[in-house]
Order: sequence, then C-alpha cells, then structure tokens
Amino acid sequence: MRNCKGYVYLEIIAAFSICIFVVLSILPILEELMTHRKNIVIRTEAHHLLYERLTAFIDGEIQAIGQEIIY
Repeated sequence: MRNCKGYVYLEIIAAFSICIFVVLSILPILEELMTHRKNIVIRTEAHHLLYERLTAFIDGEIQAIGQEIIY
C-alpha cells in the first residue's frame, strides 16, 4: 500500500469532472433566469408607460391615436 499514488490522481480527476458536470448543467438554468429577469423589467416598464398614457387620456390631456403595439 505504499505505492498507491495513482489512485489520488484518479480521484482528483473524477472529482474535477463531477464539478465540471455540475457547473455545465447549471449554466443553461442561469441563462434562462437572466433572460426572464430582463423580460420582467421590460414588462414592468411597459405597464408603467401604458398606465401613464391611459391616465393622461382619461384626464383629457392627449387624444386617441391609432397606434400599433409592437412587441
């Protein structure tokens, strides 16, 4: 049992490959979360703008304009 240094390297390689596998499996989930986060910010801003225009229209400050909503 004195000359079993090869097993240490094998265990290090196995642990490293498991860590790489875990990181690579988490990356797509993180990318989806970041995209969802950006969409929430854009959607919230659109709601605020729509609310402002609607209240201005109800108060009579602006006229109804035939505008197409572009996503």
